[in-house]
Amino acid sequence: MIALLDADDVWLPEKLERLYEVFERHPAAGMVYHRVHLWSSTGDISEDPYFISVSGRVPEDRRALLQYPMAGTSCLAFRREALQKLLPVPESLRFQADAYLTALVIFVAPVAAVPEFLGKYRLHGANLFQANADRISRSQIERKMAMREALLGEIRNWLQKHGQDPSSPDIRAYLKQWTKAQESDGFALRAPRRWKYFRHLLDFPRTYGEIMTPRHRAYSYLRAFAALFLGHHHLYVLDEVRMKRKRLFTSSAENSLAPEKEKAMAAKV
Repeated sequence: MIALLDADDVWLPEKLERLYEVFERHPAAGMVYHRVHLWSSTGDISEDPYFISVSGRVPEDRRALLQYPMAGTSCLAFRREALQKLLPVPESLRFQADAYLTALVIFVAPVAAVPEFLGKYRLHGANLFQANADRISRSQIERKMAMREALLGEIRNWLQKHGQDPSSPDIRAYLKQWTKAQESDGFALRAPRRWKYFRHLLDFPRTYGEIMTPRHRAYSYLRAFAALFLGHHHLYVLDEVRMKRKRLFTSSAENSLAPEKEKAMAAKV
């Protein structure tokens, strides 16, 4: 077992023992990944909101392929035999080796997800791919896009060399997590025309609709058509209206439940 750790992150004491148990229980698994606590510079701890549990032979199930997450470095552990099939990491990927391995390991072995918090991921200004969109500079966006372009190119190269067709419907959909991210970052550098932005947004429910809830899917279509009227710079207005309605309904629901909670507490006294 080979477990990875970023220099500024932390493993919890039971991590290695727990992952070893998972590898023993799943002898075919080539990689195991787990959840982490997010650790801010002020010492605050929060849950990782991006974890999705996907296990098994991912490419055999389109839904699993679309849901499979790119877990961070400190969440990953590999079986040596599986890792050797992906090494060496191309020299062009100086900062994305973990993403390269995570993206491709599913094509050489099953994976196993552990929905337990076994580490802490430190949040700070150097987290290029976790930076707040409002605070990231133009040069950071350009750097991120260059890194992602290199990563996507090397993933496609590996797939082609190992008998996989990057143009097949399922793999093309799998690779869209990077191509759509490239488009989004490109729009931050140069705002797209409304028709181009509409097509970009429409592609999300068309590609990921089967793993969206009906409400999420409907809102994704709504955003795409709203972009024809609001454009790239003003689509945030629709999102703000949605969030205000969501907060309003949440507040109303909590107020309606308050008397019931008080009765329940009183019954316990």
